[in-house]
Amino acid sequence: MISINYRYKIKNKYISIDLYYFYSEVRKNMMCNGCGKNINTGSDKDKDIIYLEDFVKIRKEWGYFSKKDGETHELILCEECYDRLCKNLTIPVNVKETAELLGN
Repeated sequence: MISINYRYKIKNKYISIDLYYFYSEVRKNMMCNGCGKNINTGSDKDKDIIYLEDFVKIRKEWGYFSKKDGETHELILCEECYDRLCKNLTIPVNVKETAELLGN
């Protein structure tokens, strides 16, 4: 887990927010489960893998009251497949604007 602290000035008051990120498996050959295309990756100056396009990763551990009890399902969708999925939902996705987070 990584912890990052951000400070914001709102109406002459400083607010401190701690954000926690959990390490996720970083894979070079990641494919969209919807269309099969590769998620573009590159590497930074330290040769760490970075993703050059965004995607959605869903992980669900099914519980006792489901027909999939004891199973864990994972899938990855590229942005285009995510948009296509959202267009077909009966109830639209709740979208909120996210403020840009800047470090100290």
